[in-house]
Amino acid sequence: DSPVRLCTDVPDGLPSLFIDRTRIRQVLLNLLANACRFTASGEIRVTAGLDDSQPDAPTVVVSVSDTGPGIPPEQLESIFDEFLQSSVSTLEEQHRAGKGLGLAIAKRFVQLHGGRIWAESQVGHGSTFHFSLPLAQKQTVLLGALPPELSIPGADNPTVVLVDEGEGQAFLSRHLEGYSIVQVPDVTQARKVVREQHPAAVVINVPPELEDVSSGGRLATQSLVIPEPVPVIQCSLPVGRWLLEPGLFSDWLIKPIDSDRLFRALERYAGVRRILIVEDDRAFVHLLRRMLDVGPEGQARYQVDWAHSGEEALAKLKEQAVDAVLLDISLPGMDGRSVASAIRTQISPQLPIIALTARRPGSEGAARVPRVFSVTSYAGLSESDTLGLIKACLSQLKPAYVVDTSSAFEQAVRSES
Repeated sequence: DSPVRLCTDVPDGLPSLFIDRTRIRQVLLNLLANACRFTASGEIRVTAGLDDSQPDAPTVVVSVSDTGPGIPPEQLESIFDEFLQSSVSTLEEQHRAGKGLGLAIAKRFVQLHGGRIWAESQVGHGSTFHFSLPLAQKQTVLLGALPPELSIPGADNPTVVLVDEGEGQAFLSRHLEGYSIVQVPDVTQARKVVREQHPAAVVINVPPELEDVSSGGRLATQSLVIPEPVPVIQCSLPVGRWLLEPGLFSDWLIKPIDSDRLFRALERYAGVRRILIVEDDRAFVHLLRRMLDVGPEGQARYQVDWAHSGEEALAKLKEQAVDAVLLDISLPGMDGRSVASAIRTQISPQLPIIALTARRPGSEGAARVPRVFSVTSYAGLSESDTLGLIKACLSQLKPAYVVDTSSAFEQAVRSES
């Protein structure tokens, strides 16, 4: 029953665009809402077409036109500024105009995609708003949180795809506010999500021992299987077993330990039946044995043995094979890391060893492990993009020089004398 007609003219066969669909949808909705405010009767028309007037930089142009009162020429250049509205003739129109933020948001989103937005108008004959988006080979996918003043209440959060089989999703969800984390087990599934949801980025959680780009290892080639114009970040997230020394521990549990976490850790390894607990705290061993003797559903699931020291554990492992070891990190005498190292060299390099610790791994003096943080952008990086990434790294990463303070002191004394 509305006196305003909505018409569309979108031809078939337009080329594909790689865009943040949520943001571009918001651009179109903002332009339509703006047209509705100022069009009491007549027509609002949406059109789209290919602009290949510049063969090296073709774009798709979307236009929203209305039959409203139009915009004075002197205001066309500033109509996209925040909180600025075209002058209107009645209080009713001023009320409909709102706060003037919709066009500023639209401009911001289009520019983040490498596009352009502009308006044409004639007072008394309506207005047409256009925005252009580069084709796929020139497209830059929106990455990064929006400024608070341009955030949209209720809009879907941008998506980050995480390639991980562990607890990386919980970690990123806690620390990446404003993003929806979609976890997939492998890059094949990641490609599917990229095609369907057009995420802001793909994060591949890579074990530290595989972060060897210099030798052309896994980290250097992982992103090549995601040939989409989306930023790919490859790194070792500071979660789970990768916080401990690579190759020593298979997983870790923080004390106090509940049965659910204990069983989840053990069920990651197939065929675990016989378990050796290496722990000097008798009360804690008693608690673990009660959990393991009963099992999660009341059945007798595990055969459990106990060693109160590292030396005793190695002796037992040489006499009888087990399927997994629960190893306290802070053993007196031969500590847990030394025991794990001996198990790897003397018993088995593949035996699952689950570390038991009272503190979060990484806070107990663990050896520093070199980490690699790699970013790949198939959309290309401009000069400003490159400099921005370098500056971000310089602000976050600090050198860890080892200074021989005694030598420095001796040199200072000599210079004074």
